[in-house]
Amino acid sequence: MKKIIIRFRRFTPWIALMLLVGLTARGAAPQAISPPPPVGGAGHVDYVLQPGDKISVQVLDQPTLNDSMKAKIISQDYTVDLPYLEKPIDLTGATVRQAERLITERYKPDYLKNPTITVAVVEYVSRTVNVTGAVTSQRVVPIDPNKGLKLMDAITQAGGFNSVAKRSNVQVTRTHADGSKELIIIDATNLIKDPKNDLQLQPGDIIFVKEIII
Repeated sequence: MKKIIIRFRRFTPWIALMLLVGLTARGAAPQAISPPPPVGGAGHVDYVLQPGDKISVQVLDQPTLNDSMKAKIISQDYTVDLPYLEKPIDLTGATVRQAERLITERYKPDYLKNPTITVAVVEYVSRTVNVTGAVTSQRVVPIDPNKGLKLMDAITQAGGFNSVAKRSNVQVTRTHADGSKELIIIDATNLIKDPKNDLQLQPGDIIFVKEIII
């Protein structure tokens, strides 16, 4: 797979145009969705928490404290504020299981003695990508919280490439937490035969398939 990555620290006119194309793709702006049932139990605890996710933090035998932690939203810098703690807890890259450990360590020994803490995602942030350009049906495609979503899977869900698609030039525009833009240009001609090199998509990615110019 040929992949070119370009990073932008600010909007340029053509990036703004690409984003507009993505936002006007068929389908309304997605809303927050309820979490799917865990797959065998493992999918839930191994889910990597994202900004905007709403989590419940529960401590065994602490009903009053639990009432104040039933719905905590992870901020855009991957932190969460919890009662009695002077500083927010950084959950960058943490799974649900790892978040339980991090929160447990922060509450002991100064606040709680040997606490048993569980964390659950009560509402996932909207996790979608926009597929636009030379595909059969431009649309918003959801990302499975447990399995994720790869580029070719997203294009398949949009009906696949149309007859004028330039498969050697698939563009993915990605927005990072600091607001910077990253343009990833992918030659997708070999991905069907060699899917191991497929790109793992992230929430908010905009996929644009260019057309062949005749």
